[in-house]
Amino acid sequence: MLKEDNILVFDKFEKKDENNNYVPSYIDLFISNENTSNNMPEEEKDFVDLCKETTFVHNTFLKRAFNSAPVSEEVSEEYSTLVQEELENIAENDESQKIIDQLNYKYVKYSLGKDTQLFVRLNLEGYAPNSQGEPEEVMAKCFTEADLAMDMRGKLVTNKGALITLESKNNLSKICKWLCQAQLSDIKEIKLGFVSRQNPNDSKKQQLLAVDSYTINELTNILSFKPKECWAVMQYFINQLSQHQNDFYALVKVPFKPNVKLYHIPDEQ
Repeated sequence: MLKEDNILVFDKFEKKDENNNYVPSYIDLFISNENTSNNMPEEEKDFVDLCKETTFVHNTFLKRAFNSAPVSEEVSEEYSTLVQEELENIAENDESQKIIDQLNYKYVKYSLGKDTQLFVRLNLEGYAPNSQGEPEEVMAKCFTEADLAMDMRGKLVTNKGALITLESKNNLSKICKWLCQAQLSDIKEIKLGFVSRQNPNDSKKQQLLAVDSYTINELTNILSFKPKECWAVMQYFINQLSQHQNDFYALVKVPFKPNVKLYHIPDEQ
């Protein structure tokens, strides 16, 4: 973070490997089952691989969702096969610097009050025609299943609402982040894909089971999400940094504890 008088710039720390290639952090990756330890890998390398897999699936779905392939509640066998083939191709050509697909971005202005204005960078994922036939910005996200314990296939047939509730329990932070992004972009609709491994022991074989459309208001009500409350932490950090001198600072999350530490980094370092 950089503080210059009344301007604060928040960014992430970029890590590079020995070949000077960018190494994605957990901020870049989609985390799976972030709120539960059930059936999760014990080794960090295996956990990182699971995050990479989840990110591959999401980015492939996003690429296909706004292509010429149809996105509807009924997923054609041809469309599912196309997504599966692309997932396999990505998995077989794993390069860390290519995990994060090239996306379009936009900047929006958001007010936290008369004294605080935010300029936030957001993903611009795509457009779909609204009821009047005019293009309207929408989001495309997906839920993934690696161990098949959630029985995504069965719940999609018998009780889709229970599946959404279970996902909100296991990945609440991720879904609330989506809703926060939708709020900033004034997005009204989200396309949700449901993707599962064909075999729990093979991360390269993925199958798109269904695609459903939800309004942002529907998901907000299901999760009891309150948009205004999500900015309280941001406002706290802004207030804290405003009391310090102009310079560089770093926010560091304490592992396995609900704590964040603020470090001052002198300019000469």
